[in-house]
Amino acid sequence: MANFVYPKTQILVKETNVFHDAIQSVTDPTQMTCAIAFPANTDAAAKVYTLEVYTADVATGITTAVTVAAYVAPVEPTVEYQAAGVTADPANLTSDGGSTTVNVTFTAPAQG
Repeated sequence: MANFVYPKTQILVKETNVFHDAIQSVTDPTQMTCAIAFPANTDAAAKVYTLEVYTADVATGITTAVTVAAYVAPVEPTVEYQAAGVTADPANLTSDGGSTTVNVTFTAPAQG
C-alpha cells in the first residue's frame, strides 16, 4: 500500500490575507484539516470569507466560502402597562384656581 505524502498545505482567508496551516486528518489519511476561527459580525450585513487552498506555496484555485451571519440586535419584548386609575391632589381648588398634581396609576398586564 502506498504512503500518502502531502505537500505543505495552507488555507488562505482572502479577506484577511492570513494563511492557516493544515495538518493530516486523524480520521481520514487522505485529508488535511484546519480549524479557523472567524470574528463575531457586528455589521447589519452578513460577512462572506473566501478560503483558498495553497499547496507548496502555490494557489490551487480551489475555494470555498464561509458566511458569518448579520448581527441582529436582541429586542426586548414590549409590555404596555394599562392605566388603572387617576388622582388629583388637591382635588378641590378655591375660586382663585391654582395648581394640582395629577397621578396616573398603571398596572402591568397579565403575562401568559
